[in-house]
Amino acid sequence: MRSNGNRGRLSVVLSVVVLVAVISATAASGGLSPGGSFVDDDGNIHEGNIEAIKDVGITKGCNPPLNDRYCPSDSITRGQMAAFLVRALGLPATLTDAFNDDTGSVFEANINSLAVAGISKGCNPPEND
Repeated sequence: MRSNGNRGRLSVVLSVVVLVAVISATAASGGLSPGGSFVDDDGNIHEGNIEAIKDVGITKGCNPPLNDRYCPSDSITRGQMAAFLVRALGLPATLTDAFNDDTGSVFEANINSLAVAGISKGCNPPEND
C-alpha cells in the first residue's frame, strides 16, 4: 500500500516535470512570445519561461492586485509553491483543513488541496499538522 502512495506522488512529480518541459519548449520555440506581462522580467534569461507560466495561468505575479511584477530574484514560500502546483495540476478545492499553521494564509486553500491530493504531508512528523 505504501508503494502505491509513493507511485502516486511520483506520478504527480513527473506530470509537473513534463508540464514544465512542454511549457519551456513552447516558449523557446516562439509559440509563446516573451514580454508584456511583467515589467521586471525584461531581459531576464528566464523571461520566456516566466511569460509561458503566466500565459497558462500557473503564476499571476507578485504584487497584487496590480500583478505587473514577477519578482524573479525573490525566494518563494511554501504557500506560493502550493499555488503554482495546484494551478499547474488543476487540483480541486477542498473543505479539509489539513494543517494548523496556515490559518488565515491567502494560500491556505492551495496548501490544503496539496495535502488532500497526497502531495504534501507537513513538516513536523509524526503529527504533520
